[in-house]
Amino acid sequence: MKMMNIGKLVLGLILLLVVPLHSLRGQQVTYRNYGNFENETLRCLKASGAISSFNPMHTLKRQAMQVRANTVVPVALKAANKKLLSGEKLVEEYSEGIMVVSRYSPKVIQGEKVVAGASCVVLTDDGVCVSNYHVFEPLIDSSKELTPLDSIFFVASKSGKIYPITAVLSYNKTSDLAVFKIDPHGDKLTTVPIGKDLPAGATIQALTHAYGHLFYYSKGVVARNLCGSELNPDTNRSDITADYSKGSSGGPLFDEYGNLVGIVSTTQSVYYTDYPQTDLQMVVKTIIPISSVMRLFKQK
Repeated sequence: MKMMNIGKLVLGLILLLVVPLHSLRGQQVTYRNYGNFENETLRCLKASGAISSFNPMHTLKRQAMQVRANTVVPVALKAANKKLLSGEKLVEEYSEGIMVVSRYSPKVIQGEKVVAGASCVVLTDDGVCVSNYHVFEPLIDSSKELTPLDSIFFVASKSGKIYPITAVLSYNKTSDLAVFKIDPHGDKLTTVPIGKDLPAGATIQALTHAYGHLFYYSKGVVARNLCGSELNPDTNRSDITADYSKGSSGGPLFDEYGNLVGIVSTTQSVYYTDYPQTDLQMVVKTIIPISSVMRLFKQK
């Protein structure tokens, strides 16, 4: 009887070890040349004729300068997930809704090109998105002048679809947030569910467009929650250990259920010696909590 129990136990352990491994071997892994993303986007822009049909940045700037800070935008946001969502599923399900904020530069001094400069996340089916104020500052701030290289401003999806930015809807400079609208051209956009602020120690996931490394997933924890002023919730921030870099500005952070809990803001390098800066010790990643984002929205 004891021998049979031992046999069943061994068999059970073998199944626990073998089945997940077999399952993993059965998964299809896709390898993609992300280094060609900008050239492919340029090719699509030219082939579709979108360069002449999209609003130029000068037109967007005139519109954005009429928008008041902290304008509350009515939206129908996606309810929070209540089931755990693995990192694999998060990347699979949400990547298409995490757009690459891009700029087209015409042939002036050098050849025409597309520059993938930042990240954003789609919040509604009809194209309401959120990113950083500092990404849209050239449009919002009247003291910032556009250059001949500032031609059209748009977003591109992982599958190669291109959508024009049609309007800035709201912004808050202190919280470093900008809400804007894209034209989905009849497509049903991938949106993300909305979560809540996370306490220190909670798991957090990033899926952003780190410079030269588009659609980069990383995972960590909330290291601490802080504020610049107890009297101004727009100064609330969270330091996290999930990794990102420039180009990730405006990108989303998720909890372990796949709910949006924050937006990338800044990085700060900590050196052993500040002047001159030598012996880099760590890079602190700071994000904007979802509560700051939600102050710019009113649920329909």
